[in-house]
Amino acid sequence: MPHTKDAPQKNIRQAKFEDGMEMVYVNFRKDENQINKKTKNKDKCRKLVPILGIVLIITFLILSIFVGLLFMCYSALRSELTELKQKVHDNILPKEESLKEGAHSILADIKNIKKQMGKICPDSWSKNGSFCYYVSENTLTWDKARDECRNFYSELIIISSTDEMNNLGDIYQYKQRYWIGLRRDINDVNTWKWLDGTQMTFSNWNKDEPNNDENKEHCAESMSGPWNDQDCSRHQRFICKKVLSYVESTPYRYFHDMGDWFDMYPDEIQN
Repeated sequence: MPHTKDAPQKNIRQAKFEDGMEMVYVNFRKDENQINKKTKNKDKCRKLVPILGIVLIITFLILSIFVGLLFMCYSALRSELTELKQKVHDNILPKEESLKEGAHSILADIKNIKKQMGKICPDSWSKNGSFCYYVSENTLTWDKARDECRNFYSELIIISSTDEMNNLGDIYQYKQRYWIGLRRDINDVNTWKWLDGTQMTFSNWNKDEPNNDENKEHCAESMSGPWNDQDCSRHQRFICKKVLSYVESTPYRYFHDMGDWFDMYPDEIQN
C-alpha cells in the first residue's frame, strides 16, 4: 500500500487544522456575542433618552406649576395685606384721631372751666378781674394794715393800671378812706413807691395833693377814688389785694397720650 508512513501525520495535521478552525469559530462567536450585547446596550440607552426627556419635561412642568402657585399665594397674601392696611387706615386711624380730638376737647373744656370757675376768692373777698380784694371793716395804721394783708397772703393794694383804679369803684364804701400800698421813698420824700419797690407811673391825686401837711404825711390813702397823702400812724380802713387762687377740688381723671390714666388737679393743667 503506497504512502503508508505519511497517513498518521496527515491525520494529525488535519486534526490540528480542525481544532484551529473550531477555536476560530468559538472566538468568532464570542466576539459576535459581545458585539450583540453592546448593540443591545446601545439600543437600551437610545430607548432611555426619550424617557429621560419626558421625565425632565414633566419635572420642569411640575416645578413651573409649583412656582406659579407660590407666586399666586404670594400675590394673594400681598393683596390681603394691602387690604388690611387700608382697613386700618380707613377704620382704626379715624377712630384714633377722633379719640385724640375728644381728649383735646375735654382738656379745652377743663381749661375753660378753670378760667371761669376754677378760680375763686376766699370768703369776705371780692373778685374783680384777675384779682381778689379785701376791704377791711376794722381800722389800723398803715404799717399794721400792710402786715395784716400779708397775714392773708396778700399785699396792701398796689394799683397797677388806670383800668384797675376805675374798677375799684365797685368795692368802695361811700365816702370811706382806705390805705393803699403807696408810700414816700425813705430817701426822697418827693418820690412815691409802691410796696413792690416800683415807682408810681400814674396817679389819681386829689386836687392840691400830695401836700405833706406838717411834713408827716408819708403814706397814701384812697378817698373812695381820689388819692391823698396821710399820716401813716392814723387808724383807718385798708384794702388788700391778691391774685385769684385755684379752688381746692378732687382731681380730674386725665388720659395721657401713652394710654395711662392719672390724677391731675386744676392748677396742674397746662395752659
